[in-house]
Amino acid sequence: MEHGTALLIKFAAITAVLYLVLPVGGAALTMGQLLTLSLVLTVVAYVLGDRMILPAAGNAVAVLADGLLAFLILWLAGTMVAAMDLRFGAIVLATSVIGVVEFFFHRYLISRGLVQPPGSGQSSDRREA
Repeated sequence: MEHGTALLIKFAAITAVLYLVLPVGGAALTMGQLLTLSLVLTVVAYVLGDRMILPAAGNAVAVLADGLLAFLILWLAGTMVAAMDLRFGAIVLATSVIGVVEFFFHRYLISRGLVQPPGSGQSSDRREA
């Protein structure tokens, strides 16, 4: 259940960032496109960045990885889906803000015990003893 809450928080944060930041950079998306991008970014970044890279390499590396993933996903969506008007500047701006959000989200995951920092020698899932 706690991973569900974490996913909802991440989805809400990414959706808010994309909704507020992409138009500033000149992007034009429908609400459906925005929600689809948010969902894809949330799932991919949670599985790869938060559950795999964060416990193995730490917050700084995970933030960079999440930022790179966000950039690649947004850039691919902008180049492969003709209906998505995603400009390069908008992608860079959104990726930068997502990186800041990810830094604090990773701290939340660690503080809740959903992910263990590198070198802790513990599993990344909460388990009852």
